[in-house]
Amino acid sequence: MNVNANVNCEEIREQRTIRARDGDSRFQNLYSQYLNLKQDIVILQDKINFLREAAEYKSPSLEGGGGKNSYSDKIGKSAAKILDLKKELGEKQVQMLELWEQITDMICSLNNSTQRRIMIERYINQKRWDTIAREANLCERWVFRLHRKALDALKQQLG
Repeated sequence: MNVNANVNCEEIREQRTIRARDGDSRFQNLYSQYLNLKQDIVILQDKINFLREAAEYKSPSLEGGGGKNSYSDKIGKSAAKILDLKKELGEKQVQMLELWEQITDMICSLNNSTQRRIMIERYINQKRWDTIAREANLCERWVFRLHRKALDALKQQLG
């Protein structure tokens, strides 16, 4: 795994956290946590796949001989690590699902149907702002205003 990729991930997380704090919105904070978990899950899945591939690869230098660094010992260590990672992956998936349920419940609680539609398209369907505006037959600036009003409404609902 690339160390620089981890550094960039941490920078992105920090930026998301700052944006969530600046907006002072529970919704944005939950969505930021959701995105972080989603990113963690992808990283864990990549690690699991890498370990599987490494365990399946049988190098000629590892054949025979036995001993401390034998092929079967490396497979056993990889299998144990995969099990640990799968447990962590399952826990993160459960957390992500719980956050997703909270996010969708919050969006569905909006009274204004246009605001609700914008939030669904943006956060659930993950559409771009220009696509949302075009499909809703609105200008982007108005979509941004409705989005801000929706966030404000969620903030008021949650106290």
